[in-house]
Amino acid sequence: MTLINAELHRLMGQRLDISEHLGLLRGLACDADVKRIVEIGFRTGISATALASSGKPVSSYDVADCSQAAARLCQMTVNFEFHRADSLKATLPECDLLHIDSLHTYKQLRAELCRHHDQVTKWIALHDTTTFGSMSQDKTKPGLIQAIEEFLANEGKEWRILLMLTNNNGFTVLQRASSMRP
Repeated sequence: MTLINAELHRLMGQRLDISEHLGLLRGLACDADVKRIVEIGFRTGISATALASSGKPVSSYDVADCSQAAARLCQMTVNFEFHRADSLKATLPECDLLHIDSLHTYKQLRAELCRHHDQVTKWIALHDTTTFGSMSQDKTKPGLIQAIEEFLANEGKEWRILLMLTNNNGFTVLQRASSMRP
């Protein structure tokens, strides 16, 4: 077992705010159609570990200084790069899978979806869609669900909800309609 896979296995066995979704994230990343992955919101690198364990190139963006956790992940895989940048100002590379787990507010998610969805060919995965579904992280309304619904009704008409899980703070996957198989 490789070092990164051993670390993923360890993380999946812990009670973390995203641990129940790490296998799903890895599964999305391992899909044959996925060649490049981008993540917004790195923090301590837990979800990035699941994504990078696929062996595919992963670029993570976070406004905070996550250099220690990023350096640790870089020691486990050569397919990972970290960028300290504001997701609302950065130009993300084209990718097949975008994972968003940044500031959990309606305003932030709505802006990230609008700014970056054209760069994504297959999936957008979103964490904490139950915990902050109706009320944002900053205790304002609306929450993430309304941001998703408005995006789908307006700029994101080519996107569909593939699944919406409520466990472990919630996890939602949007799929580009053109990438759906009959």
